[in-house]
Amino acid sequence: MKIYLFLILMGCSNSRLSEFNDIGNFPKQEPIVYIPNAGCPGCISYAEEFLLRNKGSKCVSFILVNVLSQKQLKIKLGQDILDYENIKIENGDIFDEYGVTGFYPFIVYSTGDIDEISPENQQSLSVLEDYLKNNCAL
Repeated sequence: MKIYLFLILMGCSNSRLSEFNDIGNFPKQEPIVYIPNAGCPGCISYAEEFLLRNKGSKCVSFILVNVLSQKQLKIKLGQDILDYENIKIENGDIFDEYGVTGFYPFIVYSTGDIDEISPENQQSLSVLEDYLKNNCAL
């Protein structure tokens, strides 16, 4: 009985978010797209559409930052969204680490280049798609 109660209590705990998806498992050579939970709605939606087209890819990874609810995330992006190895969750203030605002999604390339997905930089995901076409060996 005690084990079942423990599992039930841990099933809804936010502390499991980082354990469930360990971002240290990403290969360093692939671009990583960071998508914040809140910010520019159009930019985030654009990045989420890109994520849905590339879930399961071996060439690009995604980190969903500061997800408040796995349940809401699964309603929005699909029940299986966290089943893909290239999609992880991270909580914390990672935006300062990269020197970005945190209002926009952004891409980190293996070269260290950072490209924000913003209204002023609408071509950023197109550039990433071209990069993947030229550098992704499946």
